Amino acid sequence: LFVGLAAATPTDDGDAQPIRPPVPSYPMEAAMLDLSGACDVRFDVDVEGLPVNIRAACTDAIFCSESERAISRALFEPKIVDGEPIMRTDVVYPLEYRLETCDPPLEQSVSKAVEDDAELLPCEPVAVS
Repeated sequence: LFVGLAAATPTDDGDAQPIRPPVPSYPMEAAMLDLSGACDVRFDVDVEGLPVNIRAACTDAIFCSESERAISRALFEPKIVDGEPIMRTDVVYPLEYRLETCDPPLEQSVSKAVEDDAELLPCEPVAVS
C-alpha cells in the first residue's frame, strides 16, 4: 500500500486551516524505487481560500510535482482582518511521503530522507493544472 501523508505547520500569522486538506498520491516512480521523502510546500492563500504561488522544496525532486498538485486542489481558511478576508502569505505545509509496511512498524520504515536534518531542495517550476 502506497501512502502520501500530510501534516500542517503553524504560520507566523496563525494557522492556515485547511477546509479541504491536500491529499497527495504516492508518485509511482518513487514507490517503484522504494523512496520515502518530505516536502515543504510554500504558497499564499487568496481571499477565497485558494492556494496560489505554489512552490515546493523536497528531499527528492520526484515528489515535487505531486506535492504542488495536492496543494493546488486544497482549500484553506482565508486570513480575516477587520472582518474582511485578505491574502495570507508564505504559508508552509509539509508533506511526508513514506511507504506503509506491516513489518517493521511504520515508524521504523521511514527512510533517513525524512529525518529532521534532511535537506530540502527547491523544485523546478512546473505548470500545475
